[in-house]
Amino acid sequence: MARRPYLLLALGSLLLAGTSARASVDKLLPRPQYVETLRGRCSISRLKPEGRYLQDEIKDLLRKHGYSADAHGSTFIRTTIVPSIPKIFFNKDEAYRLRITPSGISIDSPDIVGLYRGLQTLEQLILSADRKGELEACDIIDWPAFRMRGLMLGLGDTFVPMDELKKQIRLLSQYKVNALHLHLTDQEAWRLGSKRYPQLTDPKHTAILPGKYYSPADLEELARLCQEHRITLIPELDLAGASALFSRAMGFDMHSPQGKRVLKELLTELSERLDVPYIHLVTDEASPKDPQFTSELVAHVESLGRKAIVWDPTAQFGEKAVDLLHLSSAKGLSTYAQPATEARLRVFKASAPSADLEMLYSRRILGLSSSASSQRGAILCVWGDRPAEAPRAVKADSGLYPHMLALAERAWLGGGSGYFSASTSAGLPEVSAKTREAFMDFERRLLWHKARVFVSEPFSYLAKAQGAKASTPSTTAVATVPKRPETKGSTALR
Repeated sequence: MARRPYLLLALGSLLLAGTSARASVDKLLPRPQYVETLRGRCSISRLKPEGRYLQDEIKDLLRKHGYSADAHGSTFIRTTIVPSIPKIFFNKDEAYRLRITPSGISIDSPDIVGLYRGLQTLEQLILSADRKGELEACDIIDWPAFRMRGLMLGLGDTFVPMDELKKQIRLLSQYKVNALHLHLTDQEAWRLGSKRYPQLTDPKHTAILPGKYYSPADLEELARLCQEHRITLIPELDLAGASALFSRAMGFDMHSPQGKRVLKELLTELSERLDVPYIHLVTDEASPKDPQFTSELVAHVESLGRKAIVWDPTAQFGEKAVDLLHLSSAKGLSTYAQPATEARLRVFKASAPSADLEMLYSRRILGLSSSASSQRGAILCVWGDRPAEAPRAVKADSGLYPHMLALAERAWLGGGSGYFSASTSAGLPEVSAKTREAFMDFERRLLWHKARVFVSEPFSYLAKAQGAKASTPSTTAVATVPKRPETKGSTALR
């Protein structure tokens, strides 16, 4: 079979040969690490599933787009677990190779999670195909630059109904978002339902949207849906922010012996109901009366077979004191003594919901272009500065979807320029042409997905002046060997 040149989709410009390839491959988001365009097309009208993995997901995907699986089909779709994929050095469990030829479609990965990521890429190719029932032949080799690409919802002064949360999980999984972090307790409300201590969610103790909380059954349902979509659910207890509410509801302080006992029982109840790897604790906003408060609760979380994530940028943790630190971008770089993920902060601002999207997209995560170490990635934190119950208002005010897609691509693709102390926004005049062109290309694809995938969703983003006209992809082929990820220190992959 004749081939077109092997291409690296570099951050500076999208390098694809041929007009037909741009019809679908050029719309992928996140952009893949490598694409090779091939001659020919693959018919997907009668695809014959082969392999042991993700068979139900394949049938659901085909049905969603108006096709059906056919055991006697003329072309195949095959999923295979393989020992390795050439040229992929790190984050291999989510790596995949998607190959489309006139004979059929194959997805290979060392792990079923990688097969699922490849399936999400295939769905985008089906959605953007220029001919109904046919896909352009191509060979995609892809992997994430960072292992954590998440969304955090601050639920103290707002509430997102279950149906809306489930919709967000399904939508964002299509863009390889792999973590949903729920900030369930704060000074305004305790949204974490408990059978042992129902007084915590009593409306009389809730300042905003009383009576709105997630029952244990609700959270179990969310955890199952997240697992189906290969997303990690991270429940969070803000123990600092919710300390006054806790005292009102329980009649004693959470730092007292009684309070710590109740907190441990709540953590145990949560762990018994949810099959999740992490429990997140916030302890930075109030000075605990007990210096061992945080470490004691971390130890309890670990005794439950879970890993503890701690938000406390002001504390000095020794090596291996916690399982993962959640760092505030505004408070500087990671020390690399601890596994960490970055918090990219957002506040609902109806006046300028997309004002910092260029900066969000352009900056490096944790100051790195990629990481095979314990520097995990980033989580977009969506907070409210006013009460909001209507889900559409929450998403419109915060620009949730465009900002999450910007972070999803940066954390998957890696790269960027500078960190939060640097003027690297694509909208600033001093940035390089490469940075500006990369953002223009992202914006072109973002607007395409806005018009087709998010057509019925609030999507607060309009084309910027410098990106209103999409950049023209170069037709020059570039063959490149991928670089190994940047790391600092000698932290091993965990």
